[in-house]
Amino acid sequence: MILTGYTKRLTRPECNHKFESIHCIARLHDDISEVLPYLNAELGGTHYFMDPSSRSAARRSPSTP
Repeated sequence: MILTGYTKRLTRPECNHKFESIHCIARLHDDISEVLPYLNAELGGTHYFMDPSSRSAARRSPSTP
């Protein structure tokens, strides 16, 4: 599978803009829903949702305990 493109949006959390975190939302131009369960199993530490088909991951910066 070759991706034809994506768009990326970086935002602060909508619930509180003072949080010291950032959200990165990537929207792919292609449907990769068939690959998401395998991607989730390989990468681990994520949440996979079947409906709508999506994957969510949270990572802490190295300076965060």
